[in-house]
Amino acid sequence: MKKRPLLIVLTMVSLFLSSCSSSSSEESSIIGPSHVLKFVQDEIKLNINSTFDLNNIVTTSYEYAEINYSSENNAIATISGSTLTTLAVGTTNIVASAHDKTISTRLVILDPNEVIITYEFDLKGNGSESSPYLIETATDLKKLSVAVLDYKDFTSKYFKQINDISLAEFPYWTPIGTFGVPFEGIYDGNDKTVSDLFIDTTDSWQGLFGFASGVIKNVTVEGSVRVSIPEGHAYSHSFAAGVCGGIYNNALIENCINKANVHGDAYVGGINGGIARSDEMIVKRQQSEIKGCKNYGTITGNDTNALNENAMYFGGICGESLGVLTNNENYGDVIVSGPKTQYIGGICGLGYTIYKYGMYKDEDLDLYANRGNKNFGNVTGNHSVGGIFGSNVLPVYDSINEGDITGNVCVGGISGLNGTRAVSDNASSVAKLENCINYGAVHAEDRYAGGVTSTTYFDVINCHNEGVVTTGESAYYAGGVVGYQSSGNVINCTNKVGANVKGYYGVGGVVGWSNKGYLNIENCINYADVSCFDTNDLEAVHIGGVVGMLGSTNEVNYCENYGEVKGHGTRDNPSRWGGIGGVAGSIYSASKISYSRNHGKVIGNQQVGGIAGYVSGSDATIVKYSINMPGALIYSESTEPHAGGIIGRANNGTYAFNENYGALDVINATSAYSYLVASTNGAGLIRNINYYDPNNPTQEFDIPDLVKTSTIQAFSSYFSGGTGFEDDPFIIKTTQDFELLKARCESNDDNYTQANVYYRLENDISVSSSINIGNTENTKARPFKGVFDGNNHSITIINAAKNSSINIALFGTNEGIIKNLTLKGIIQGYHRVGGICVYNFGTIENCVNEAEVIGDGIYIGGITAINGDNVINKVGKIINCHNNGLITSTYASAFTSSGQCVGGIVGFGYAIAGTSILNCVNRGTISGVSGLGGIVGFYREGATITGIENCYNFGKVEGHAPTQAGELATYSGHIGGIVGRIGTGTNLTNCANYGEVSGNSGKESKLWRGVGGIVGSIYATTITNCFNAGNVSAYYMAGGIVGYSESNSAKIIDNCVSTGTISVEHSDAGGILGRGNYTTITNCTNAGVINGNTNPRAIYGTSNSGTTTNCNIYYISDNALELVRIITIYSALNCFESENPLARILYLESNLTGTNDTEFMNTNYVFDKTDTFTGVLVRIKTELEEGAD
Repeated sequence: MKKRPLLIVLTMVSLFLSSCSSSSSEESSIIGPSHVLKFVQDEIKLNINSTFDLNNIVTTSYEYAEINYSSENNAIATISGSTLTTLAVGTTNIVASAHDKTISTRLVILDPNEVIITYEFDLKGNGSESSPYLIETATDLKKLSVAVLDYKDFTSKYFKQINDISLAEFPYWTPIGTFGVPFEGIYDGNDKTVSDLFIDTTDSWQGLFGFASGVIKNVTVEGSVRVSIPEGHAYSHSFAAGVCGGIYNNALIENCINKANVHGDAYVGGINGGIARSDEMIVKRQQSEIKGCKNYGTITGNDTNALNENAMYFGGICGESLGVLTNNENYGDVIVSGPKTQYIGGICGLGYTIYKYGMYKDEDLDLYANRGNKNFGNVTGNHSVGGIFGSNVLPVYDSINEGDITGNVCVGGISGLNGTRAVSDNASSVAKLENCINYGAVHAEDRYAGGVTSTTYFDVINCHNEGVVTTGESAYYAGGVVGYQSSGNVINCTNKVGANVKGYYGVGGVVGWSNKGYLNIENCINYADVSCFDTNDLEAVHIGGVVGMLGSTNEVNYCENYGEVKGHGTRDNPSRWGGIGGVAGSIYSASKISYSRNHGKVIGNQQVGGIAGYVSGSDATIVKYSINMPGALIYSESTEPHAGGIIGRANNGTYAFNENYGALDVINATSAYSYLVASTNGAGLIRNINYYDPNNPTQEFDIPDLVKTSTIQAFSSYFSGGTGFEDDPFIIKTTQDFELLKARCESNDDNYTQANVYYRLENDISVSSSINIGNTENTKARPFKGVFDGNNHSITIINAAKNSSINIALFGTNEGIIKNLTLKGIIQGYHRVGGICVYNFGTIENCVNEAEVIGDGIYIGGITAINGDNVINKVGKIINCHNNGLITSTYASAFTSSGQCVGGIVGFGYAIAGTSILNCVNRGTISGVSGLGGIVGFYREGATITGIENCYNFGKVEGHAPTQAGELATYSGHIGGIVGRIGTGTNLTNCANYGEVSGNSGKESKLWRGVGGIVGSIYATTITNCFNAGNVSAYYMAGGIVGYSESNSAKIIDNCVSTGTISVEHSDAGGILGRGNYTTITNCTNAGVINGNTNPRAIYGTSNSGTTTNCNIYYISDNALELVRIITIYSALNCFESENPLARILYLESNLTGTNDTEFMNTNYVFDKTDTFTGVLVRIKTELEEGAD
């Protein structure tokens, strides 16, 4: 006799589902418990009138816990403490409990005067393969059962049944093996039958065999198995089956047949109750298997005794499987009742793999796939109900269901639930349904019904449905193949003729609802009718021939619908509104439909379309290359139906290369219908064609295939190639291509200018100066909204004669994206002259201007003349752009209140929410009279804070004198290394100027004011982390960071550094600020020379109600510039070696306020190598210099 084994801890995982989960969950009594409480004997036999200490037969890991005992029949046995006293002959159960654990064992009380039968193991044979133990009678089976429970070791021993056997003489069968004491041999039933199996008990692990890790094959079982866990037990785990209650590790059940009816509370199956597996087997890539088995018995269960947990895991073959099921068939009905029941399947309630600890790899999964299973029985349950699996978290291949499947939530013809979100987020291919077919009717009374699966988190491939799919009249999500596509793709699937789909909300011929998340529905066909309930007070929405609702970023490609799609009732009883489409009922933002067709009739009240009924889209939404076919009919009774041959109602998005051949019947319509797109709101229509002629309704058409529609053929001759989509942009190779683009824009052809029309430049080309794509006399009227990719090529402007025209640039108004383009040559005009565009209301990115941009008036910019517009609420973004060309305004009599507005990147910009200028660089010379900036000429005030960040100027910014003295005095100045003038509502951050900034050239220099190394003049603005190394000069009001702080609004200059020389002819020169009003200066450093007749100060020249805090001043005397440069750069690095006494430094660190500054202390100071200096200047300057180039 072998030693008693340790308790085996198995992993029987209960999955927690997201969108399709019930309110409670269950952990099996063998699910890795935190503590152990167990009777070491499954049955106690005692004589009458005897006592027994129950602590002798209980194993527990509760170190200090008290164990409470009770008898279920005090008439024959009583318990005091742990002492059991027997009173009469009979049978009862003894219950033990500690903390949250409750267990029981059977007590048999005997009369010692009666003869007790013993079963000595004396079977014929020796247990070898050549001479197996022979099972000839019911007594032989009983002997085997007794021997196993008595721990006789039958590992790898062979048994063979010789005869059909009746167990009628053993009316209360004790199974062969139980949990902890498994049968480990090889039992061959030899195609014989074991009949009259009768079990009616409260104990788990019931069947002909109770628990096995060996092989059971070729046996048929007839009878009845019923396991009812007593009320009050927290765990209701029956593990009941006709053949074997449970198997684990590398066990095999093969070619067995069950004809017994089986009832239980959880883990119930015809062949097996549950398959478990240890981590050791997972590491070894080994698993138990049930193959070639059949069940004819009825499987039943309920949740009557499920107090704290669900009654779950019921299947015709297996209740729960952590193994492999292959080529099994179920013919019995599986009927499970109660609101707590879940995971009910024709083959298996729940099948899953353990995908943890790196034990499995994706490439291993096919080894654990379940294949070739068939169900012919009807399946009824509450939650997660399926023809093959109630829920599967493993691949399921080549399986067929012919039974009707009915439940409340998550009901599917093949699988109630394909995977779970918890697993799918961490392993891309754990579950899969492939090559499966459903013929049975599927009904979910509450929500989620699918012909193949109600809900999928993984791929569904090559699966087909021929059964009717319905939900309750107020239930969500019904699909011919998938009810709810949470994640995973649906590919090559078909919903057959007659497999009609009917639901309330989110109903589709293939997929009811496709959740957002880059999911695909591809190569799928629906032949069946799709409809919603005709109840008048329900809002029946999102009804589609292929998909009811297509979520954000998802795609439908190469799909077709042949069925009728109906979103309302009769003419006298229409439902309220729609979202009803031949391909998709409704689609959300950034989703796409391409190469798809509708052949069927589409009926709805509102928002009805041949391809899609309703689009709640964005610019990234695309419907392309799709066809509403001849014979298709769009029908509506509403006076404003929003009915279209392609789209019923569209919000934004692009609709291109689509064709309509179908009729439109809108009997009461007064507006909102079209053979293409009925209602548009920001939608772009590109090259869509209607071929249907209501005057010739019988016209025949030669329809092209889905790969090459006639619209592509009609428009592909334009340009040098491409079709205008992101993956196939229009190709610009020649000057003629570019001029054709201009012509299309000027003709207001939305096919070429709308959002999501893509262009790519393939060669360097030259064009004339009169391009202005997106420009007419009113440049904002015909904007370019597409995407133009320069592809790192250049366009050179030639023949640019000087003229008095306004609005001159390569593009007129941009509301799209222009990127990766270099502009060369010369651009000349009067007002509003730009390099890349005149008005930028979109995005310009990674572009370079090397052209000279010359204007005679206002708003002149190297990249764009004007960026954004807060009057019409247009946003402009300029990112990573460079100007290397001369930007100038030559005529001095045309001014705004902020001057001419001339900038290396932007001439004039608006501070509107979302507008930004980021990571831009100017190296060209900026020239004009007033309002000049290396990056921006003038940045106008706005209601919201916007930013100029990480921009650098290396070019010279020079203001020249006006041509007539006196006329420009009011508007003179406003010249800055980064920005000429900034209005309220702008942050300027991390910018640097290395160029010379000048405002005093010419005889009328006395007029110049507001000249700064970073900004000439500011209103309520915050300037942070900026650096100036350029020399700044003006008649007055000049500063290293800001020249003039205007108005009484609050401004902030923080953590800025200037090292350039600041010079004025008259007054108000400051190392940081020339003249200030209500300006707070903090943490700033000046190391430049300040020259001027009046108020040349190290931080600010003149201040009105301003404050200066924590600022550092390095003031240089005796013009020892070179030496001090070495000092300031190297002192922080402790490598200063000079002791030259000629280097005299005046050092002041104080809080300076008001206009009466403390006079600088004239202190002679000789540096030596032991001195330490602040490293602020060195750190900031070094970072900016490195980042600039």
